[in-house]
Amino acid sequence: MKIEVDLRDKKIQDNKKIMLEIIKQDDEAFTYASKKLKSDHSFNLKAIKNNKKVYQWMLDKFKYDNKTIIFEAVRKDDKDNPFKQQYFDFKNINPKFRDDFDLVKACLKVNGSYFEDISDRLKSNKELALMAISQEWGASVYDTKNSINDEELLYAHA
Repeated sequence: MKIEVDLRDKKIQDNKKIMLEIIKQDDEAFTYASKKLKSDHSFNLKAIKNNKKVYQWMLDKFKYDNKTIIFEAVRKDDKDNPFKQQYFDFKNINPKFRDDFDLVKACLKVNGSYFEDISDRLKSNKELALMAISQEWGASVYDTKNSINDEELLYAHA
């Protein structure tokens, strides 16, 4: 059963439950949510759990400076990789997160090319380098130049 709603209606825009249901079906509906909802961490977290594509419509403070939201955004699910066609600019996340091992590892599982933007400290981590090289959109052996003489990395790249 399909129900039509008027997204210009303020009562709809302020209703967390209704907006989350609409967002499940259409990520762009997030743009119609009230400012109050868009600024609410729990709403953003539930929205991205409902529809990964909603990430592109979120406020920067959630997209780039909220570890919980970023983790949820890069978490793979049964529906496939959410960022094959979506925007996720790893370069814009808070620099402290580019040095967070667990977050970087989660991001590299989605896209190995993020390796070029992680902290220098983590670039020398062999586990992360192997993960980045072996991804579909993997890092090149030149991105992992700190380990260029490592035989296992060279084999993984080949």
